[in-house]
Amino acid sequence: MEFAGGTTNGRDGGLLFARNKFDLVLLDLLLPDVDDLSVCKAIRRDSGTPIVMLTAESTAAEIVEGLKSGADDYACKPFGSKELLARIRR
Repeated sequence: MEFAGGTTNGRDGGLLFARNKFDLVLLDLLLPDVDDLSVCKAIRRDSGTPIVMLTAESTAAEIVEGLKSGADDYACKPFGSKELLARIRR
């Protein structure tokens, strides 16, 4: 498994995604500059790349909204590295 890039905000993440081919997107919610669900919807609209949302927001409504926006999976913080790797491999 290889890590190919990352950013700390939604704008740069969108640009990075548009310029590269990724096998998976780990999308941390509560981005400082854009609506994270909009980022997920935009990725899903343009690509079938799997998306795993990572967040501390863990109510049933928030999880459902994340999945409805196009995420393939949703990991609630805190989580261990083995759990995250299992989700990535799935």
